[in-house]
Amino acid sequence: MNNGPAHVTDERVLIQTPSSVDEAVSLVADGWIPLAGGTDIVPRLRWNLLQPVRLANIGSLSGLSGIRKHGDMLTIGAMTPLHDIENHPLTPPWLREAIEQTASRVIRNRATLTGNILQGKRCRYYNRPLHWRSVTGRCRRMGGSDCFAGYAGPGCVAALKSVIAAVLVASRSTIEIRTSRGDETIDLFSFYSRTPLVVDLRPEGLITAIHIPVGEDTGTLRSAIMARRSSLDFPEIAIAVNRSIADNGTTETIMVMTAPLPKPSMLVSTKSSGRILDDVPGWIGSVIPDATTGQYGPEYLRSAAEVLVHRTLNGIRA
Repeated sequence: MNNGPAHVTDERVLIQTPSSVDEAVSLVADGWIPLAGGTDIVPRLRWNLLQPVRLANIGSLSGLSGIRKHGDMLTIGAMTPLHDIENHPLTPPWLREAIEQTASRVIRNRATLTGNILQGKRCRYYNRPLHWRSVTGRCRRMGGSDCFAGYAGPGCVAALKSVIAAVLVASRSTIEIRTSRGDETIDLFSFYSRTPLVVDLRPEGLITAIHIPVGEDTGTLRSAIMARRSSLDFPEIAIAVNRSIADNGTTETIMVMTAPLPKPSMLVSTKSSGRILDDVPGWIGSVIPDATTGQYGPEYLRSAAEVLVHRTLNGIRA
């Protein structure tokens, strides 16, 4: 492997530019963090949330972007900018809708699909400049024993604030990961589920593509968010609902919530439209923690999440 000399931007950041996907895979396996659009990593660097850090600059690698369709499967390259996906004629409406609710147009020009999937989990105590964290102390995510969000249970309650992740999980999308052992394809929900709660999502390999089912039998999918300013602020709640008809005629409803959770939660039901609503309060109440990592308290978030699920289900039925 010949990566060339590493570039040192300051005492905290070391950047190396691989010349091929295989070289990038080797760097990632050695602990280097992939850097493409930088819309998530760069702000964290400015706030000293990543230090010291080694970055593998994969922004110029070929073969990791683009959109193509094979039969009932849409394949999107991992480094495809959100703007390109939003404006592509093959993009399903539900994915376009989720992208439109994500960040500003300026950010979407640079942010990549995989960057959104792998974005760092956020907490109003953690995502602050260094001087703030030096006053409050080391939380669980920083290696301490306390959670300043007031959570009494184990782990960390920093939230995955991505509506794109919610719709991809609800659509049963899979991701392709290249490792030193070869390629691996895994459904996105399982990918999130095998990650510890406290740390950010860092696969041991390099995500190369996302595969999205788009056939006629993939169902009707809708999403909804609650944010102070839509598409400008990170969502406080992000949910997606997918209803499809199985081969035996049974209706299956998949409900997925990301924010305000550390990783996606999914509820799958074959009940009728009316009866499935009976399960929603229990599901939401069991997964939203007794903490406030954003602007609202847990009881408010639970009530608001129920309203969003009801509205989304009603929108599908309509």
